[in-house]
Amino acid sequence: MLFFQPAEESGLVGARRMIEAGVLERHPVDQMFALHNTPGLPVGTVAIGRGAVMAAYDFFTIVIHGKGAHASRPHMSVDPVVISSALVSALQTVVSRSVDPREMAVVSICTINSGTVNNVIPQEATIGGSIRCYSKAVQDIIERRISEIAIGIGMAFGAEIEVQYERSSPPVINHDSAVDFALKATKGKLNVIENWPPAPGGEDFAFFLEAVPGAYIRIGNGDSEMLHHPAFDFCDEAIATGVALFVNLVEEKSAID
Repeated sequence: MLFFQPAEESGLVGARRMIEAGVLERHPVDQMFALHNTPGLPVGTVAIGRGAVMAAYDFFTIVIHGKGAHASRPHMSVDPVVISSALVSALQTVVSRSVDPREMAVVSICTINSGTVNNVIPQEATIGGSIRCYSKAVQDIIERRISEIAIGIGMAFGAEIEVQYERSSPPVINHDSAVDFALKATKGKLNVIENWPPAPGGEDFAFFLEAVPGAYIRIGNGDSEMLHHPAFDFCDEAIATGVALFVNLVEEKSAID
């Protein structure tokens, strides 16, 4: 059975929406497999890893409600620009001082917006960023620490802080049983690389893997620009590898049943 999922690359999180709509109740399956093309991996090659193979990805927005004033009278302000600067520095300690160094985690500040003119201290500032990690436990730590740090710095400066934290997708965790099944199905038929290392990108197929055993598998796209690069070009020859892999999985399942 093939599932055609929309909205993988948007905030709509298509996999979660399909599950919430009851797709797995209407079409129950024993296992699920997804393929994704991978630049840098030779065409005709398949790569598969165990455990966490892609990161959870979250987003956050911090709104600093300060007090505006003329630039010549900073003592009359609660300066959100100064506060946002302190926040950007303090948030760098979330990973370095709150997450076990044996775990992978990234907190990236990607947007800072405040003010419109050069001689007025603004009333408000907004900081936005992204989080990547390989476990829900680390997600919990990061979400908690971002909120604690932001609120604490707001109190220190006398500002009101609003923290918006959005959990977009959990980590993609391959099931050992599904990895073993895929390796058996492709043995001697395809060029397979085992124990492919995890990637910090995110993928909402993770929601399916929380509900059903399965695996997320990569197929080679050859020597091309990376994903999401404006010059990226999908290699049509890779389609044959993906089809062959799916056929191998179906044949193996049919032989077992």
